[in-house]
Amino acid sequence: MSSADTLSNGLTTAAPSSDNGSSSGSGGAVGIRIRDAKPDDAQRILELIQELAVYEKAPDAVTNTKEQLLRDGWGSHPRFFAFMAELDDDVSEKKKKPVGFALCFWAYSTWKGSCVYLEDLYVSESARGRGVGMALMKHVVSFASRHHSPRVMWVALDWNLNARRFYREKIGAKETADWIPIRMESEEIAAFMKRYDGKIENDQQ
Repeated sequence: MSSADTLSNGLTTAAPSSDNGSSSGSGGAVGIRIRDAKPDDAQRILELIQELAVYEKAPDAVTNTKEQLLRDGWGSHPRFFAFMAELDDDVSEKKKKPVGFALCFWAYSTWKGSCVYLEDLYVSESARGRGVGMALMKHVVSFASRHHSPRVMWVALDWNLNARRFYREKIGAKETADWIPIRMESEEIAAFMKRYDGKIENDQQ
């Protein structure tokens, strides 16, 4: 689980996103279109997530499904929003396949309020070096700015030094070395509940 970890692959700049849900590249990134994800993109998003897991050396870690993505992205209580990247030179418009995506959700900071959290940003290997990653990043930051988010947050793998340098030097982001990410996976949650479930019930009585 990380974001934009492939942005170190020689990416160039792209035009900032427009206010109509899409953006097109210019200069070094001609032919890039960023648009809002829609339900029909669920399968492609899952494919890109699986590609990202392979890149991050965790090919068996993805348990998400197309059905989960549809429910969590476009159900009655959406939990994320996403943007898709397309190249204009991809075959016909009807067969155009997104080459990258950025998936975000609204987090809440007790100090700052609602903030955009960038969970994943990924570009397929065949489309790297054309400015797609930067175009997606610009779209995310532009979205955050338009919605008055005081912060955009994401994490990077510690071994991906090129990506971390890209964030600092090209994006202008900063690492928070004094904060250590901590999480519980399903196994740890189950072990916690097994260990403390009885005590939790008693505490609630």
